[in-house]
Parts: sequence; structure tokens; C-alpha cells
Amino acid sequence: MIINIKYIFKYINRYLNITVKHFKMEFEKDNIYYYVPRLSEEKDTQLLKRVEILINQDSKNFENKYNNYLKISGLWHNYKYYNNKWNENIQEKIYNFENHI
Repeated sequence: MIINIKYIFKYINRYLNITVKHFKMEFEKDNIYYYVPRLSEEKDTQLLKRVEILINQDSKNFENKYNNYLKISGLWHNYKYYNNKWNENIQEKIYNFENHI
């Protein structure tokens, strides 16, 4: 489904000696390619985790729900790594996103 992303980041950092700041992660699901832009101050491992959760979302109507998943993934990132809190409705969406419900 996806090439070994960790290897790609190691290659970029080690052999090209550059830091990827404005990087978009590309992945394929159901023969359609999607792009996930890096959030500001997002580390490689955090981007990988966010993409991993996106990939594992329900395949039914994934293409139609992708933009919503992408927004929720940004909220999830802030919740997970910066301990941001939102109202119960948004917290429930983040929980469902993280647990692939």
C-alpha cells in the first residue's frame, strides 16, 4: 500500500543532508493518491503517525471524507502532542478518528 516511509525520511536526512520542512506525504488508498501536508512544527515521526492513522480510516467513501479526515488529523495532532482540548463533540470526533471508528 505504501513504500517504507521511515526509510525515505532516513534517506532524505542522511544522504541529501536536508531537513524536510514544507513536505507533503503522499499515500495511495484504493488506487487513488492523496497528499498530506506537513503541519507547522510537525516532526517526521509525528507526520508518519498522522499518515498511518489516515490510511487506516474506513475505506467506505474515503475519497469523499478525506478532507474532513485531514482536518481532524490536524486537531488530533494538537491534542496528542500539545494537549489541546476542545468541546465534547470535537473530542469525540478525535477519539473516533484515532480509534478508526
